[in-house]
Amino acid sequence: MTFPILVNNPEFRKNLWLEFSTARLILMPVVLGAVFLVTYLASDKFFDALGLLHQMAMIHFGAIAGIWGCKLASEAVVSEFNDRTWESQRMTSLGPWEMTVGKLLGSTSYAWYGGLICIAVHAGVSFLRPQTGRHLTSAAVIVLAALFAQALALLLSLVRLRRQSSGEKVSATPFFLLGVFGIVFILPKILPWIMDSGEQVFWFRFTLSSVSFSLFTLLFFLGWALAGIHRNLRAEFGLENGPWAWILFLTTIMAYYGGFTAGIDGVDTGQRITIGFYIAFGIGLGFTYLMAFTEPKNPVDYRALLEAARTRNIDAAGKRLPLWFLSLLITVLLYLLIFSLSFIVGGLPRLDEEFAITALYLLSLLGFAGRDICLLLWVNLRSGSARADAATLVYLAILYGLIPALLWAAGADSLLPIFLPVFDRPPALGTIPVLAQFVFVLVLLIRCARRKLAPPAS
Repeated sequence: MTFPILVNNPEFRKNLWLEFSTARLILMPVVLGAVFLVTYLASDKFFDALGLLHQMAMIHFGAIAGIWGCKLASEAVVSEFNDRTWESQRMTSLGPWEMTVGKLLGSTSYAWYGGLICIAVHAGVSFLRPQTGRHLTSAAVIVLAALFAQALALLLSLVRLRRQSSGEKVSATPFFLLGVFGIVFILPKILPWIMDSGEQVFWFRFTLSSVSFSLFTLLFFLGWALAGIHRNLRAEFGLENGPWAWILFLTTIMAYYGGFTAGIDGVDTGQRITIGFYIAFGIGLGFTYLMAFTEPKNPVDYRALLEAARTRNIDAAGKRLPLWFLSLLITVLLYLLIFSLSFIVGGLPRLDEEFAITALYLLSLLGFAGRDICLLLWVNLRSGSARADAATLVYLAILYGLIPALLWAAGADSLLPIFLPVFDRPPALGTIPVLAQFVFVLVLLIRCARRKLAPPAS
C-alpha cells in the first residue's frame, strides 16, 4: 500500500527532485565512508574497531536522520507558508494521506538517505558482534524514534499554522526543537530496556519483554502522530473532521498510561483501578488545557456550532465541536466514574498522610479548569485579538501566582484553596468558592457570546 503512495505521489516526487542531485548523491556516502574508515583504523584491535564503528553509526544516524531530519520536517510546510505557496498546495487534487507521505518522507528524503547508510553499517557490524539480536532491535528502535520525532515536528508546525494569519512569517525552530526533544525524551527510557532484554514490563494483565513493549510504544505514538498530521491536513484542505478520532486517541492514551498500574505493589485490584482512573483524569485535564490554548478560536466556527445545536443537527454539531470540549467532556465523565468508584471500592481517600486527593478535590480541579477555559474564551470573544491567548496567560499568572503570593505574605494562607488547587485543606474552603468563580466567568462568557455570536439580522 505504501509503495504506490510513494511512486504515484507528485508531492513526494517533487521533494525528491528538490533534495537530490548527482553531487549530493555522491557526497553523502563518500563523507560517511571516510568517517567510518577513519573510525575503523583508529583502533588496532578488530573487535574494538567494531565497537567504535557501532557507536559512530548510531551517533551519525541520530545527527542526520534524527536532528537534521527533524529540522527538514519542521520546515516542510512552514517554508511553503512563508513563501506563500501553501495556498496553491491546498488547492491540489492530492488527498490528506498523499500529502502526509509526500511532506513527511519527501522533505526528509536526503536525511534518510544518509541515515540508512548509517543503519546499514550498524546492521553489518551487528552481525559480527555478540548479542546481534539486541543490536538490530536497537537499530529498529532508533529508526522508529527518528520517524516519530520528524512526524511530531511536522504535526506541531501544522497545528501552529492553523492559528497563523496569512501575512505573517512563521519560524520553524520551535517545532524542530520540540521534535528533537521527542527523541531525547524517548530514547534514554527505551534503549536501556532493549540492551537489558531480561527486564519485563507489567502492563494491564500482560507481562511483556522490554524489547516488545519498546517497539509497541514507538509504533503506538508514531501511529497517532501520523493520524494527527492527517487530521490537520484535512482541516487545511477544508474537510471536516468528526469527533471520534480524537475520542479514540484520548482514550487510548489514557489506557496506555493506566496500564502501568499493574506494576504497582501493595495495592489491591480496586485501588489499582482507581489509580488508573486518576491517571486518566489527569491526562484528560491536561489535554483540555493544551487544546484550549492551541486550537483556533474563530467566532465563525463557534457561530456555526451554535446554529447546528439550535437546529438539532447532531452530525454537524459533532464535527464542529472543539477538541478541548471533547477532552473536558471525557474528563467530567471520568470524574463521575471516580466518584462512583470511591463508594464501590473504597477509593483512595489519601495517597499519603499530607497530600489528599478525593473525588471532591477533583471537583475543585474541574472548577478551576472550567473557570480558566471560560476566561480564555471570554477574552478571545471580547477582544478578537491575536494576542488574546497571551493576555489570558497573564490573567492566569495573576490568579495562580500573584494573588496567592500576596495572601501567603499577608498570613492569610487559609484562603489559598480559593486560588490554588491545594489538597490538604477542607474542601469547603476551596471547592465552593472555585465553583462560584466558574459560574461567574461562565455568566460573563454567555453574555459576551450572545452579543458576539448572535446570527446576523436577516
